[in-house]
Amino acid sequence: MPVSVVAHLAAAHYSEHLPFYRLEQPLARTGVTLARSTQVALRTQLDALVAPLVAHLKTAVLASGYVHLDATPVDVCDPARPGRAREATLWAYRARSADPAVEGLVWFEYQASKSPAHPRAVLADYRGVLQTDGAAGLDTLGAPNEVTHLACWAHARRRFIQALRLGESRAGPYRAPYLAQLDRLFRLDARARRIAQAHPAAAARVATWRARFEARERAHPSPTPSLPAPPPTGSRCPRRARSGRPSATSSRSALRWTGASRRPGRGSTTTPSSTPSGRSS
Repeated sequence: MPVSVVAHLAAAHYSEHLPFYRLEQPLARTGVTLARSTQVALRTQLDALVAPLVAHLKTAVLASGYVHLDATPVDVCDPARPGRAREATLWAYRARSADPAVEGLVWFEYQASKSPAHPRAVLADYRGVLQTDGAAGLDTLGAPNEVTHLACWAHARRRFIQALRLGESRAGPYRAPYLAQLDRLFRLDARARRIAQAHPAAAARVATWRARFEARERAHPSPTPSLPAPPPTGSRCPRRARSGRPSATSSRSALRWTGASRRPGRGSTTTPSSTPSGRSS
């Protein structure tokens, strides 16, 4: 069997999510007879051939010392319920490294559930930095005192944006400073990435700055920015309208704090003027 045929079947099945019978039918219309049993046999042979490559990829990713971990839900057929589907999980492990040969490598692991027990088994002997989106159970992965857990600023920022849009009582002067700090952080990160891409010689300097900053933060953590005190429990926010929606004064305050622009339409909706870039989850 030509390698191109096997590669086509693998790409169509795993990238396009085509079941074997849907691959069998179009091939038959072109005069190629390839039964589903043959496709399964070819896939089994392919699995055995690429197994060493996949194992090496996993080793390289975990040896990078800085791993992004994320779970993607995937709908698959449920053998226990013919004609029905269930949700499985594709765990993605992405390497971050100053080595261009390692940077961006991704190892995928398929599991039937989203239980953190699966990545916990993979990361039992891992040593280094682990960045996740803060989902339940992911902040305790790895051996104690051997894994540095990082969260995702993009996920944290979403909560403040939602609070501002929904007009929560503490969303104005109490939460907007956080958005200003996060937007500034994203702009600095995006600027560093642009410099590193436009000037390859500066990439090493940016990496040095990053290492120095991380070392300084570990030795002397940045103090929490001073924020206005929240209103007492049960009291009405002075910038909140009686209708339960943010007043015009509250909207203008949010615009000043976040540098946002108002969109035309019913009600007052605020959106950030600068779109964070260079974020990673």
